Amino acid sequence: MKLRFSSHSFALLGVVAGWTRTGTQSVHDIIGRLKSAPGGYKHVADDGVIRSFGPDGAVVDAARLTNAQLMKTALDHYDPDARNHLEEIWSGVDGHNVSDSQLYAPEEHLLPLFVTNKTIEMHLRHSEEEQLAIFGRTMDGLRNRRHDPR
Repeated sequence: MKLRFSSHSFALLGVVAGWTRTGTQSVHDIIGRLKSAPGGYKHVADDGVIRSFGPDGAVVDAARLTNAQLMKTALDHYDPDARNHLEEIWSGVDGHNVSDSQLYAPEEHLLPLFVTNKTIEMHLRHSEEEQLAIFGRTMDGLRNRRHDPR
């Protein structure tokens, strides 16, 4: 699982790598300060909130982003089609309008697609297992290593 979530984290960081400043904070800094769980992932949702999820899908931490931060994040995306898509989705969105209760209990349509679509989740898990096999590792071996106190 670690590779799957890591690849999502890297993809997310690629999307949000813009050093957008609002006051003294950058999106990159905000991502770095979010609490995270081993095997978890972070996702910027359509409501303008970046959430850190545990491997079980529970929200571990969350932070609201301004529309300026969202637009800068979209603008910095390397893929023009994805950039246009994000600009369209985040147009007029401000995470500061999201209620406290929705920060940690987002509606299903705000969750990452691989969480709500079991076919995609199974495909990602299969891809991850293939990657582990290439390196001679197993999912159980990785899990045991994570819990090893050494």
